[in-house]
Amino acid sequence: GYLAHELRTPLAAIRSTSEVALKWPEQASPEDHAGIARLAARLQQTVDGLLLLARSETLSAEIVREAVALRPLVEECAALHAERVRERDLTLTPQLDDNAVLHTDARLLRMIVHNLIANAVEYAPIHSDVIIAGRSTDPFFAVSNAAPALTAEDLPRLFERLWRKDAARSDDAHAGLGLSLARNCAKALGFGLIAELNSRGLLCVSLTDEK
Repeated sequence: GYLAHELRTPLAAIRSTSEVALKWPEQASPEDHAGIARLAARLQQTVDGLLLLARSETLSAEIVREAVALRPLVEECAALHAERVRERDLTLTPQLDDNAVLHTDARLLRMIVHNLIANAVEYAPIHSDVIIAGRSTDPFFAVSNAAPALTAEDLPRLFERLWRKDAARSDDAHAGLGLSLARNCAKALGFGLIAELNSRGLLCVSLTDEK
């Protein structure tokens, strides 16, 4: 159901907008073309994410373990989201141990960190804080952000592919694949990914030894 919706909705919108533009070209506007481009980008993001997600389920055979310094890897991933952080007027608060090292696959760890930060930056309330913590002991990496619309009952569904809670996840440009992909990568590395919601509505997603 979710997958059909994610693909059918933008396809229908692209088709209807295109047909109107072909029938009445003089009425077609730059906004129409921009809308088609946005919808096509959303489709590509969904398909790319699904392909990556499918591949991530067999990644354990490709793992190369090495000593990975956590702080520079996390800072590199956080920098990729700087523009979105500014757009949403968020504050990124790093709590990273200088000497934290994990013996793991850097490529998959980067994918986990990137997707956890992306999720928080996209769905944290505007003008709020996102806390990014990293250390050598369990939990090794965690991202925390306010999630006022989520409930404890929602937590198991956070990692389902294509799941979005409308009130908390209303941006149609994001297909809801990031946490599912991060969980698959964590599983391949022998880690767990745990989501917890405290009494103040603060969501914390942690990379942990717990399976």
